[in-house]
Amino acid sequence: MGSKYSFVGTVKMAIWGLCIGAPAAHFWHRYLQKWFAGKTDTFETALQKVILDQLTFGPIYNLCFMAYTAMVVNGMPPAAFQTKVVKDYPGLQMNGWKVWSLVGLVNYRFVPLQLRVLFANVVALFWSIFVILSSKSRVPLARSR
Repeated sequence: MGSKYSFVGTVKMAIWGLCIGAPAAHFWHRYLQKWFAGKTDTFETALQKVILDQLTFGPIYNLCFMAYTAMVVNGMPPAAFQTKVVKDYPGLQMNGWKVWSLVGLVNYRFVPLQLRVLFANVVALFWSIFVILSSKSRVPLARSR
């Protein structure tokens, strides 16, 4: 993994976070709050939010993030990205469900509404590092059983 630090890559990732990632999370949490308006934050409600989140927003967000890092940050051609998606996306999404289901459950059950995006963004920072490092290594994102 002996690649050098890239200031331009860092700027591109900051652009993702500022212009795409954070606004997407903001509006998604806002939508969920409207969708579940009037319901208390019980375990059952939190679980419903996690299921909805992990079957809709999570997979789409992961695919978009993967596309952005591969093609915009790393300059991968679209044809090579298509191959990468087939090879790496299933493992990425499986790991995403492992991490983000638990994060979502904690977030929707215990974190106050005004802090949910911040909480998710802190976790997303570490998730992003994992995704980027995994995409640069030859280690598979998830093991088959």
